[in-house]
Amino acid sequence: MRTLYICGGVRCLSFLRPELVACQSRTLSKYSLQDGPFRQYTETRLIGFSVEQMYEIASNIQHYHLFVPWCKKSELKSRINDSESEWMLEVGFPPVLERYVSRVTCSRPDLVKSTCADGKTLQYLENIWVFRPGDSDQSCLLEFYVGFQFTNSLYTSLSSLFFAQVVNQMTGAFEKRAKILYGDPSFQSRTVRVKTR
Repeated sequence: MRTLYICGGVRCLSFLRPELVACQSRTLSKYSLQDGPFRQYTETRLIGFSVEQMYEIASNIQHYHLFVPWCKKSELKSRINDSESEWMLEVGFPPVLERYVSRVTCSRPDLVKSTCADGKTLQYLENIWVFRPGDSDQSCLLEFYVGFQFTNSLYTSLSSLFFAQVVNQMTGAFEKRAKILYGDPSFQSRTVRVKTR
């Protein structure tokens, strides 16, 4: 059995503010990876929308079912405090349909993090969005991370067939949502960096 220690996924995210990394390090979590590989993906994109605009889209979880790929339902379960809340999400994530509670942390204006709290087929799932100022008021550097681990080795094997398709559509979906809400971007977005594992 292999064991992976993860500070909320932040070990992969060198772009996070130092104080956030320190905070995450104090809440170390332990995940058993005996059933297959832990998968992760990070992408950095320069986009033609402001930090504030993109933060509003990422932090409004109640609208996820309208535009996030494979998200069928996003309902508020409880509000813990001003920055933390729990949401019931239903996601048609190939090859399974998963219904789980997502604990969401929002730090205005530049961080949105969600973690699966009680997945049945997902042993671990985390998404992190970080938004940094771009060269102008109408631009930002969007940095996205997703990491997941299924509890079942069969699901893990099958997911590898769909992994690239799923994660590649995530940032695109948020940009399309921004275009619907705010109009055309100030320039055509471009990928700065991609890393998969």
